[in-house]
Amino acid sequence: MHKIRFKIVVTKETNLLKVLITHPMASGEDKVFNKGKDLFEKVPADYIEVAHLFLNHEKIMSVKLGVDISVNPYISCELDRVNVGDKIQVVYINNKGKEFSFEEPVDKHIQKK
Repeated sequence: MHKIRFKIVVTKETNLLKVLITHPMASGEDKVFNKGKDLFEKVPADYIEVAHLFLNHEKIMSVKLGVDISVNPYISCELDRVNVGDKIQVVYINNKGKEFSFEEPVDKHIQKK
């Protein structure tokens, strides 16, 4: 199950966007023991190749990921501005070419320090 969570930490100096993507990031080289067949089987490759972050549909960051990135990748960046009503969108593409997208208003994700 792929899930995306984010929060924006607002201080006097910065607005830090923190994104956590729940994803297995399987390289295709891992093996798991199948008790029923009494043997090890390869876990199919399933990893994020690229992720894009948007604020109000304007791209603010693109990140190339791959098999070397651990399970549940964490991405962060500073934002120049963030206002109530703004929307954060995360779009990522996996190694099979499938696109996943998540969009939500920032309102309930702002954490002031």
